[in-house]
Amino acid sequence: MRRDSGELQPGEGRSLARLTPAAVIVTGPPAAGKTTLATALARALHYAIMDLDTVTGPLTRAALRLSTGDETAIDSPAGSTLRAARYETLLDVAAANLDVGVGVVIATPFTAERSSPEDFAWVRRRLRGDDHVAIVYIDTPEQIVRGRLASRNAPRDRGEKSVADQVAQVLEALERNSRGASC
Repeated sequence: MRRDSGELQPGEGRSLARLTPAAVIVTGPPAAGKTTLATALARALHYAIMDLDTVTGPLTRAALRLSTGDETAIDSPAGSTLRAARYETLLDVAAANLDVGVGVVIATPFTAERSSPEDFAWVRRRLRGDDHVAIVYIDTPEQIVRGRLASRNAPRDRGEKSVADQVAQVLEALERNSRGASC
């Protein structure tokens, strides 16, 4: 039951967890509010929170500093090489939690995966399959995203594609898939 505050009371997460997917992926463009929403969901569901930057950030920055001398060079060739390892690490940690019965809420852009149904199918399989994974896409207006990016002024945001560019990329992939195969 909920009290007037809307918060779950102790023990409620277990019964709620049986009614929900084992994994919830919160995705969207940078500064859309993924981590904020994912944290609130994890708290309500009593699930572990898995944020890409939190799980892989320190090692990513160290690797970039060693390879390029610039820990913010995420868009460099070295950063591109690290991308697959970052996502694999995130999914390995999430799968390990799922294997011991702990649900997870994952906050990450999954930009490339959102453009490819095959890649997203692979992500779902890594997390126990379609029946156990829910995907939440945050569609935040570009003006708000730009304002948030400017106000947080984080090194990781430098060089980010605009929301319009990301949308165009997804639409292009969907069009390609509709010509060759169904999504």
